Amino acid sequence: MSIPRVFLYSIFHLLSSRKEEFLLAFFVLTAPLQIRWFLKDLTQLVDVEWTQAWVWLSDFVLLALVAVWIWRGGHKATRAMWPILFSVPVFVLAALSPNPILGLWSAVKLAEGLALFSYVRANKNIAFSRASIISFVAIVTIMAVVAIAQFWLQHDLGLQKIGESELSPNLPAVAKFELPDGSKLMRAYSLAPHPNIAAVIFLAGIFVISWLYIKRGVGLVWRFSFKRLKQELVLGVSLFVLLFALAVTFSRSAWMGFVLGIGVLVAGIVIIPTLLRVYIFEALRFMLLVIAIVGLLYFAVPGMQIRTHINSQEQAVTLRKFFSEQAIEMLKEKPILGVGPGQFVEELAARHIVNLPGERLTLGPIFLQPVHNVPFLWAAEYGLPIAMLFLLFGMWLFLRKLFNIIRESGPASSLQRLLAVSLFASFVSLFMFDHFFWTLQQGRLLFFLTLAFL
Repeated sequence: MSIPRVFLYSIFHLLSSRKEEFLLAFFVLTAPLQIRWFLKDLTQLVDVEWTQAWVWLSDFVLLALVAVWIWRGGHKATRAMWPILFSVPVFVLAALSPNPILGLWSAVKLAEGLALFSYVRANKNIAFSRASIISFVAIVTIMAVVAIAQFWLQHDLGLQKIGESELSPNLPAVAKFELPDGSKLMRAYSLAPHPNIAAVIFLAGIFVISWLYIKRGVGLVWRFSFKRLKQELVLGVSLFVLLFALAVTFSRSAWMGFVLGIGVLVAGIVIIPTLLRVYIFEALRFMLLVIAIVGLLYFAVPGMQIRTHINSQEQAVTLRKFFSEQAIEMLKEKPILGVGPGQFVEELAARHIVNLPGERLTLGPIFLQPVHNVPFLWAAEYGLPIAMLFLLFGMWLFLRKLFNIIRESGPASSLQRLLAVSLFASFVSLFMFDHFFWTLQQGRLLFFLTLAFL
């Protein structure tokens, strides 16, 4: 065999499906982490996260993963990447926008998410491999322990090399809230850039635990066994740790998504006959366990009871109202083409500059954020036509999965599909109250991963 052929055979062996599993597992490990390198500010706004270009470790891993897939799959893999065409009109809008560089960077990040979506849709056997599941469980467990330790100590753990932010209740940019005695309580960030993103990662982990718990209904015999006791301890402790970590992020929108998602999961098991016969007892047991743990955390974790009350005058509410009003104004002025991909914050700043020598910005840094509603963000930046296209595509995937659950005869596969629908339903509720699923790396990757499971 000639040297070139030996070389090509060696590369093919290196890029075999087995190696691809470990590459995907490494991507699962790196995707939630805030490991990144700054490129440049893409506007005249300085130190504004939403108008900067960053390169993430997960970018490189995903690029390698897609390259391996195309090498292995050839034309079949290329054809499977048709969803990336949804980014084409965004690239066109970017070229026509007031800030083409920022717009093109936003379009590139959208294309990246669509590439991940395409890969997972075409390779679900690899996506659900043992290596990927172990990696996900490992990183979520590590992040949960870090979050609990941060809350306990009320400062960071010095893990900046793997993405931890510098944290303290005394730092102005750190998320915190005031207790009745006037002291400040810091929300846990874990290894994510914001508590809400950490909360969503824990939420995904909780749904995986729910699936592992409920799926045991197949062939389950109601008698004592050490095997079952071991399962109860492992799953119960894991669920407690993740719910504890979710609690110390104090993310109200994540708890809302949790209630909605778990409600959809249990309701689906009750409504669908094939699932009702097999899984109803395990689903009820799981619900009782969740209620017991949440009740314990509600009374035991300082600040939990305070965060359940929402004051219409608090900053989290007034800011969301302000951003929504600004998005509606932008949409009224540019309903077809929008203000440009990724350019909501830049447009917001431009609307609040005093026309005096030096052009003084009247908004503080806390006001320079995207609108906390993803459909509003789509409409304001891309215009109504593209926003409607995105919404219709998501609805088509969601309804298609629902019909597949109803038609599916096997209870195990139906439960997996119901889990994907439940997780997506919980994320949709978060869509309405935050923007990170579209504007931050971890949220965007998690969103497209969940969308691919539909």
